[in-house]
Amino acid sequence: MPPRRIKIQVVHGTEVMAEEISCVGHSPHFPHLTLRVECGTWNDDCGMVSQFCEGVPGKANEGVSVAHKTSMVIVSSEGRSGSTFLAELVAAPSWVFYFFEPLHNFKTEQKQSESFVRQTLNDLLTCDISGPLKDTLLEWYTVNNRVNAEKCKPHCLLRSNLVTFCRMKETRVIKTIRTRMVWLEPLLHSLPDLKIIHVVRDPRGTLHSIFDLEWTSLNDTEGIRRICENIREDLHHGKALQRRYPGRYLLVRYESLCEDPWRQAEAIFAFLGHQYLPSEVHSFLLSHLNGTINSGPYGTHRNTTTMGQHWRTTIPPQQLHTIESVCAPLITQLGFSLFGSLQRVRNLSLSVYNNTSY
Repeated sequence: MPPRRIKIQVVHGTEVMAEEISCVGHSPHFPHLTLRVECGTWNDDCGMVSQFCEGVPGKANEGVSVAHKTSMVIVSSEGRSGSTFLAELVAAPSWVFYFFEPLHNFKTEQKQSESFVRQTLNDLLTCDISGPLKDTLLEWYTVNNRVNAEKCKPHCLLRSNLVTFCRMKETRVIKTIRTRMVWLEPLLHSLPDLKIIHVVRDPRGTLHSIFDLEWTSLNDTEGIRRICENIREDLHHGKALQRRYPGRYLLVRYESLCEDPWRQAEAIFAFLGHQYLPSEVHSFLLSHLNGTINSGPYGTHRNTTTMGQHWRTTIPPQQLHTIESVCAPLITQLGFSLFGSLQRVRNLSLSVYNNTSY
C-alpha cells in the first residue's frame, strides 16, 4: 500500500484549535501510512499523535475531521453463519475501525425498519455518531466490541474518543446479521468506497446452531421457512448487486472458508484491494485456527478443518428431516447435497457438496 498523507484538524465546537505545527512520521498504529499531523488541543491517550507533536498542550476533543481516502466494508449474513470469524479476520489490521453488531441494542421495530437500519449503517460508515446512536453503541461496546478493545483499550471506547478513532482509521468495517441485501443497494450507490461481503452457510449448520442457542424451536416451521427464504432472497439480490456494482460485492461460503482459510483470506483481501495478506491477518489466522481455546458458541477460535461440517456429527434425526423438508431448494441452490437419513449424514465419506462451484 503506498504511503498516504493525512491531515487531522482538531476543533472545539466551531473554533479551530490547531496550532501551526506540522510533523511527518510513521505511526505504529498506522504502519502502512505516512502521516502529516497538525496538532492543536490534544491529549493523546493511545500515543497516536503525541509521538509526532511533543509539547502541544491541551485535552482531547471529538471534533476531529480527517481528510484521507477511506474504505468501507459491510460483512452481512444470517445469524450463526460464520460472519463473526470472517469479520474479525477483515478487522485484524491496525488501520481498521470495527463495528460489531451495532444494531444489537436497538428496539425490535427499529431493527426491522429498512430506513432506520440503512441510515444507521450510513452514519457509522461515515463516523457521524452522536446522540442516541452514540449512547447505544457505547453501552453495547463496553463489553462486546472485542476487536477495537484489543487494539486500543480502553481509550477508543471512551465517549470522547469514539468519533476521533473512527475518523482516524483508514477502513471501517461493520459486521451485522440485521440487514438484508436489498436494503444495502442505496448505500452502494451513495458511498462509492463501500464493499459488501456476504457470508452464507449450509442452512442445516446455521439452523442446528440456532436451535442449540434456542433462538427458535424445531416446532416453529414458519420461522425455519422464513430464515431460509430470507437467505434465498439475499442470494438473489446479492447477484443483482454483483451485476450492478462489479467488484464491490463478494459472496463467501462459510464451508469454503473453513476448508482453506488461508486461500479464502487471500481472496477476501484481494477483493478489498490488497496484493498480500497483512501481517496482522497472518497472526489472526495462526492464533485462531488451532482450535485449542474453548471460546464458546460466540467465540472465533476454531478448528476449521472440522468445524465446517461439525453439525453432521450432532444433528438429531428430526432436525435433519425438518430442515431438509422445509429448506431443500436453498440447500441444493447453495451446492449442497440432501442426505435424507441420519445414516447418510453421519457418513463423512459422503460429500456434503453436489456442486462446489457456487
